[in-house]
Amino acid sequence: MPAAAEVPRLSGRLVATNLTVEDEVGVRTVDSANFQFEVGERVALVGGAGSGTDAVARLLARVLLPSAGQLCIGAHNLALLPESVTGRRLAYVGQHVPMVNGSIRENLLYPLRNRPMAPATVSDEERRHALFEAERSGNTTSSPDDEWIDYGALGVAGPDELWARGLEVLCFVGLEPDIFSLGLRGTVDPATRSGVVRRILEARRAVRERLRGERYAGLIEPFDRGRYNSNMSVAENVMFGLPVGSAFDLDRLGDHPYVQEVLERVHLRDDFFEMGLRAARIMVDLFRDLPPGHEFFERFSFIRSDDLAEYQSVIRRIDSAGVQQADPADRNLLSSLPFQLIPARHRLGLLDEALERRLLMARTAFSEGLPAKLRGAVAFFDPDAYNPVASVQDNILFGKLVYGRQQAQREIGALLAEVVEELGLRGEIVGLGLDFAVGIGGSRLSAAQRQKLAVGRALIKQPDLIVIDQAVAALDASAQAAIMEKLLRRDGAAGLVWVMSDLQQADAFDRVIVMEGGRVVRQGKPDDVLNTERAPSVPAEV
Repeated sequence: MPAAAEVPRLSGRLVATNLTVEDEVGVRTVDSANFQFEVGERVALVGGAGSGTDAVARLLARVLLPSAGQLCIGAHNLALLPESVTGRRLAYVGQHVPMVNGSIRENLLYPLRNRPMAPATVSDEERRHALFEAERSGNTTSSPDDEWIDYGALGVAGPDELWARGLEVLCFVGLEPDIFSLGLRGTVDPATRSGVVRRILEARRAVRERLRGERYAGLIEPFDRGRYNSNMSVAENVMFGLPVGSAFDLDRLGDHPYVQEVLERVHLRDDFFEMGLRAARIMVDLFRDLPPGHEFFERFSFIRSDDLAEYQSVIRRIDSAGVQQADPADRNLLSSLPFQLIPARHRLGLLDEALERRLLMARTAFSEGLPAKLRGAVAFFDPDAYNPVASVQDNILFGKLVYGRQQAQREIGALLAEVVEELGLRGEIVGLGLDFAVGIGGSRLSAAQRQKLAVGRALIKQPDLIVIDQAVAALDASAQAAIMEKLLRRDGAAGLVWVMSDLQQADAFDRVIVMEGGRVVRQGKPDDVLNTERAPSVPAEV
């Protein structure tokens, strides 16, 4: 592949001359604005709703082009620069954060993937086939498996140095603790990372000793073969483990012949059907008026929003035909539902102590009668072995956090962080968190996490100018102030434009530009602007 052409840095004075943005009906959101500042300065762009600051922010990052006037940096007219330059040298972070449907790692590195730098290691035949298919379909002939990052242009030797920088960025924006928590929810393959597994088991032993202290009493419900665990699902309790592969589908356990045999053996088959019918009625009644994808489905329901209509239909059929005449497929579907119930979380009152004792009988029957061909389909909880299907956190704790107790999250979280730090595991767990899938549009991340990731994504490409346009609005006031302060103190030549509505927050900046009704009404040093009681029109040169 040809060497990448050098992308010029943008430096010098940024000058806006009669800058105008006019919409399709002739309304001017920016009206003959004139201002200037050095690219390396920290600039507060101040204005309320309708002031035009949002449009100017997008103009500065070349996300928007002016209807009239010019915006120049040094000798460069931004409107005429190719995106290969502006995309690398300018960074814009707005309130609404676009995310690709991939991992946190992929989203963080996304702006660095500008062009293929080196081909992927594949056979000639595979490359010819891929090229043939790409040309036939009209797609790009560049492979997503190629190396798309120019490490030299970023000033790093390779992936390891880039990731060191990436972790610095995540710490800078305050996202590293969140990613650590997500990593604790991830899993490790013992076949490829045996050293990590050994340290996780070492962490388990260390945590087990410390959990004996009174401080942690009642915060963890351990995995105990002889006791029912209210913080695990019914399926996990019966199996006393987790399914490996597809032999046991947790969503349709009631369909599995062996599971049916176990329930029959301990006289629970009818109970599970009746319990499933009651649970379905409750879930349908609670969630039928909520729109698909509502956060309550993930937080409180064990029926997915997409499946709610199916359960409604099953309930109608049973109400029409009678419980005794229920279709076998409907009985199996409803019998699967109780397996997803976590008593401490869902609190539907469907399990009592007598039923828990019978579920322990089912646990014994399940393990003792498990056919040889299904032995590898379950990873049982073993106090001396790593469970490859359980999360890192569950493996270390060898138990479950007690639901509904904030103290458990706080105290146990601090304990885990302390132990993994001592054992040098934090980097590995953060790496697992980076592989967390963000979902469509970043739906699996909170709004605050998306905004922090967006700021980190802007920083990692080392632009010449960063524009922050209401980009941390989802954060609380202290977190917003912390990120602003860090960006203001950040070393390097990159400039910063921060859009804000409160002029009193601008005193720490090098320069302030105040806008009203699409026009610049004041600009200059913070002291000069803050001490001005009125807002006279100000010439561009101050």
